[in-house]
Amino acid sequence: MLNSNTSRFKKAKELVLFDLDGVLLDSKENMRLSWESVQDKVGVTVPFDRYFAEIGRTFDSILYRIGLSDDRVAIEAAFRTASMENIGVLKFYPDVIETLFRLEAVVSTAEQNPAIGRRKSWPLC
Repeated sequence: MLNSNTSRFKKAKELVLFDLDGVLLDSKENMRLSWESVQDKVGVTVPFDRYFAEIGRTFDSILYRIGLSDDRVAIEAAFRTASMENIGVLKFYPDVIETLFRLEAVVSTAEQNPAIGRRKSWPLC
C-alpha cells in the first residue's frame, strides 16, 4: 500500500484526518445487522440496500430520504443499541493498520453523539 513516496509524505504533512466509519473501518456488516434489528424492533420494512444507498449523509437525512423521519427517535435508538451489540464484526480494511504505523501516525477516534451532546475520544494506536 505504501511506496517510495512514504518518507516524502510523512515530511510534507503534519496532520491528516480520516473518517473512521467506512473509510478505515469496514462497517457495512455492522450496519446490516443493526438495520435488521431496527426492522425487528421498530417494524421498519425498508430494505437494508435502500438504507445503505444513502450512506454518507447524516442519519437524520437518510431517514428523511427513505421516508422514515417520523420514527427517527425510535429508529436511531434501536440502531445505536444494535450497533454497539454488533461491534465485534467491525474490522479494518486490509493494510490500514500497517499503513498508519508506517506513516508513524498518531491515531485516535472521536464520536459526536447528538442524542446526548457529548464527545468521546479513544486512542487506537
